Amino acid sequence: MPTDQLDVAVVGVGFIGELHTRLYGEHRLTNLQVVVDMDAERAHNVAESYDVPHVATDLGEAIKNHDLDAVTVATPEAHHREPAVTALERNVSVLLEKPIADTVEDARAIGDAAEASAGKLMVGYCCRFHPQYAALKARIDDGEIGDVHAITAARIANREIYDMVAEWTHPMYYLAVHDIDMMRWYVGADIASVFAAASGGLDGHETPAVVSATLQFEDGTVGTLETNWARSDEYPTVRTDEIRLTGTDGYGRLVIENNGTTLTTDGGFEMLDANELHGRETDMYRFELDHFVDSVLGSETPMVTWEDGLRSLEAANAMIDALETGERVPVGFE
Repeated sequence: MPTDQLDVAVVGVGFIGELHTRLYGEHRLTNLQVVVDMDAERAHNVAESYDVPHVATDLGEAIKNHDLDAVTVATPEAHHREPAVTALERNVSVLLEKPIADTVEDARAIGDAAEASAGKLMVGYCCRFHPQYAALKARIDDGEIGDVHAITAARIANREIYDMVAEWTHPMYYLAVHDIDMMRWYVGADIASVFAAASGGLDGHETPAVVSATLQFEDGTVGTLETNWARSDEYPTVRTDEIRLTGTDGYGRLVIENNGTTLTTDGGFEMLDANELHGRETDMYRFELDHFVDSVLGSETPMVTWEDGLRSLEAANAMIDALETGERVPVGFE
């Protein structure tokens, strides 16, 4: 493995995969060799847009032909296992987009491959690398709010996201797993049981538009989770994230809507995307990638382990089970 630069690939170049393609292309410590996608036309288009020299439809061949050090896997969650295991079995490090998988069986197979590999695995829970989320975590760790008794998380998205992905994913996987990971991170305990209720789907889809859940943590903390992607597209930002914490010694609240930058013109009111600086991405995805690259090049253990990914997946799947049974469901980890 080189000590100064990584030869890398992106597997799956949909929305997030294309973002990782851009980020690798901008990173001074990575050499983006190839994009991999089953849709060859899509792969060629993304490669051309970001000056990537090679495209492939098979990851194993890409690793062999380009002697890769690391890959981002950004395929849909139901298709995480095969590329992640393929890379890890060849000692190639993996940044695996959340959730780790959609089944515990696949998550454990990925974890087993990671344990046996000289490569490193990091699950892509990007909120841990957002300065506002991280700042609140630091104050919790310093003991400033005391023992956490209650935590509430809400992730409210405009309907355009629902319309884009509702056919192939679930809100527990696409949105809620971020908040599940943050809640576990902040509380410092695993989730013991969950109850959930949902509204119906939109536009003929069966995928729920709104899910509300209650969580009981192993240490007694109570959690409330709202996942909502039914908001009107007329709302001036695509997504709103909120967390509230009540502790024995304090109270914390976090709200994120495009960094709070707004513009009003004769055309209306909008919130500006302030995640780019002089043509380069500077948001949490950049900080996440920096951490992954540093981990692979050095001795640091990635912040988000496969076990973290497994625990969040188990909680998400328990919520889906609760939606089907109408009962409180234990989170079944070993």
